[in-house]
Amino acid sequence: VVARIFHSLNRMRDKIWLAVQYLGTAALGNVLLTPLLQVSGIAVSATLSINLHIGLGLWLLSRYRTGMRTDGFIRVILRAYAFGAAVYALFYLGGLDALTERLIRGDSHRQTFLLGFVRVTIVFALYFACEILARHLKRRRARLAAG
Repeated sequence: VVARIFHSLNRMRDKIWLAVQYLGTAALGNVLLTPLLQVSGIAVSATLSINLHIGLGLWLLSRYRTGMRTDGFIRVILRAYAFGAAVYALFYLGGLDALTERLIRGDSHRQTFLLGFVRVTIVFALYFACEILARHLKRRRARLAAG
């Protein structure tokens, strides 16, 4: 979405510099993190690169005098990260990862698929529960503010 906004504002130079930033950050991150974290280093590098890319893009858009507000984008991104952190805490730190590993043992392809399916289902359910809780808290806050 951010890239399309740059395009619609005819800010192609900024869009190109942001693309160069993304490629450079991703390459540098891969060089630095892959020896330490192997394949996970690539994922961490990509995550850091895209977050920096989006952050810089939103910062640039907020500096243009177009009257466009970027705080809605920022709220959506922060909410997604908050949900992700909550799901991570509940799944891994809450022991659900270890529990599924104990319940579904074995090295066959079927068992590995089943383990993955169960884990994805649990993560989806936790994310959905976070969404329901957030909506409930928002309604409650609105009721308290109203009276």
